[in-house]
Amino acid sequence: MKRWQCTVCGYIHEGDEPPEVCPICDAGPDEFELIEETPDEVQTSSVQKIVIIGNGTAGIEAARAARSMDDDAEIHIFSGEPHSFYSRLLLTTYLAGEKKEKDLFAFGPDWFESIRIVQHLGENVKKILRAEKKILTENEVYNYDRLILCTGALPFNPYMNGLRQKGVFTLRTLDDANYILNYLKQTKQAIIIGGGILGLEAAAALTRNKIKTTVLELSHTLMPRQLDAYGSELMINILAREGIEVKKGVEIVKIEGDETVTGLRNKDGEILPADLVLISIGIVPNSSLAEDAGLEVNRGVVVNDRLQTSDDYIFAAGDVAEHRSRIYGHWYASAEQGKIAGQNAAGADVVYNGTVPSSILKVTETELTSLGQFNKKHKDDVELISKSKEGNGYKKLVLRENRIIGAIIFGNNRLGSAIEMMMKKGMQLSGEIITFIQNEEWDALIGYSRKKD
Repeated sequence: MKRWQCTVCGYIHEGDEPPEVCPICDAGPDEFELIEETPDEVQTSSVQKIVIIGNGTAGIEAARAARSMDDDAEIHIFSGEPHSFYSRLLLTTYLAGEKKEKDLFAFGPDWFESIRIVQHLGENVKKILRAEKKILTENEVYNYDRLILCTGALPFNPYMNGLRQKGVFTLRTLDDANYILNYLKQTKQAIIIGGGILGLEAAAALTRNKIKTTVLELSHTLMPRQLDAYGSELMINILAREGIEVKKGVEIVKIEGDETVTGLRNKDGEILPADLVLISIGIVPNSSLAEDAGLEVNRGVVVNDRLQTSDDYIFAAGDVAEHRSRIYGHWYASAEQGKIAGQNAAGADVVYNGTVPSSILKVTETELTSLGQFNKKHKDDVELISKSKEGNGYKKLVLRENRIIGAIIFGNNRLGSAIEMMMKKGMQLSGEIITFIQNEEWDALIGYSRKKD
């Protein structure tokens, strides 16, 4: 059986051909790559029961990987949410009215039954009893042989009075999206605090609901983790054409209103009126369960290269995990980590070496890819840049010793996927392919990325 990986979100599909549409992120078949590896060999190990806390992408990939490694192990997934696994990547598409709620669910109940994964939905885990290798939920005590923490992250909210007023939201879960949708009928003016990926996608979704929307960004660069100065200005112009206003360098100190939000107060004392406020300024690892259990926690739950915590029988993956002092906060990294944690929990010995920082997304109708280190940091780094005369296209590569270490690509996610594949392989560009790029023949990289090492 062939295995195909989505280069956008990391989802793995099994079949003779890639799927027509990725069920997680909506990517097309061109954005899947055949995984050049021997399929996992199903085996029987000494692990009898694997418990996974959290059913986001890290949790579901951990479960799939554990089952592929061990056909006999009991696998249980616990989630405080009442919903089975759904794609959080599609929440803003759902908010925009382009997806129905049922479209967010990649796997039906029959799928969980077919691979013998037991779901415990709406059942919060309250405590980990490490000495006894048990977990305590609201309803029951369960034992485990291996435990995988995939508890994700919580939205960062620095405003003391935030979320207490009606009309103030974060967007992390399906319930969050439904609360926002139910509130739109009384909304005319929305403000998004935070100009990152989620903030911009949410702004586009609200605009499609005919809500006047403004994005506030503290930095002087929009999407500072994904774009350089030129890319930032280009994105601001694209958003303006869609009716979305962006204000940079704005620091909000207070959310105004008593029971219902009326606006935001900035550092200069100016009041910005709003009927709806969405806080989208980052995440905080949901590590309290691990901390209470006495596991090593820094910013997140500290893991080694096998994604083991300070307890050899407990693993962690996804937004809660801190690997080599880094928390990725990225869907693709969560999928990779979940897979490796699941394999190792089932008895394998697989090393995680980190994930290439990447963002492949679609904001309004614009495709955008941002990869790795997209600005020069060393004197010998080389930048290859192309800007369209119309002012709506931009391509940039950063090379070190003729290897791509970063990229920004507007308008061609297929090209972006090819570049990401090359970065993962560590491919070196030939003089000929560099000449093609200099001659504006960037699509030559798509074929080059499939070249065998």
